[in-house]
Amino acid sequence: MMMGDANPGWTLLTLLILVAVVLAVTWTLTGAAGPTDAPGQILDERLARGDISPEQYQELRATLTRTRPAPPRTPRRALLVTTTIALVALALLGATAGTGGQHWPGWIRSMHDGMWGTRGNVGGQAPPPVPGAREINVIAAEFFFEPTDLRVRAGETVNIALDNRGGVFHDLHIEDLDFELEANRGGQDNGAFTAPNRPGRYEIMCHVPGHAVAGMRATLTVEPTAR
Repeated sequence: MMMGDANPGWTLLTLLILVAVVLAVTWTLTGAAGPTDAPGQILDERLARGDISPEQYQELRATLTRTRPAPPRTPRRALLVTTTIALVALALLGATAGTGGQHWPGWIRSMHDGMWGTRGNVGGQAPPPVPGAREINVIAAEFFFEPTDLRVRAGETVNIALDNRGGVFHDLHIEDLDFELEANRGGQDNGAFTAPNRPGRYEIMCHVPGHAVAGMRATLTVEPTAR
């Protein structure tokens, strides 16, 4: 099994799932064989000893057949196969999750992309970079920005470059300033940003559902213009 670039957490999860598969197989192979025909054996013994007549034996056998519970609808072997397939599938997904689904089949990758917000056409609400302006590089991954504190002067124009090194889509949105960069996994986006004339602090976050809550936040600090 290829582990790709899976992180230690996913590797541990994969091992736990595989252990669960082994335990399921062991339980199935060593478990009880199911209900035996003990009542029928007792009737056979009573007939052999002459305790009951053949007519009584046939009547009791018919009664026993009518009242005996039906076997489970799902044989244990079929249940084992279904459980094993499901657990192995989860193990494979876990083993490749750290790669952003690069080794997954197309339909699973599409489902993954839809859940995590990967987009076909990206490009945030940001003017194109300004030649000669100072550049600030920001790395995005699961689930953080680096650096977490961007500092600019009041009224300064800078180019902000977003480098998505994570396995899913991320964006960089500066709250209240209508500035946004977007990048799919392994992609980049950049744009020019002109800081407000008034010093202050503005929150930066990833707008993909759940990412900001998970820690994808940073701060833009607008400092007074040097005199």
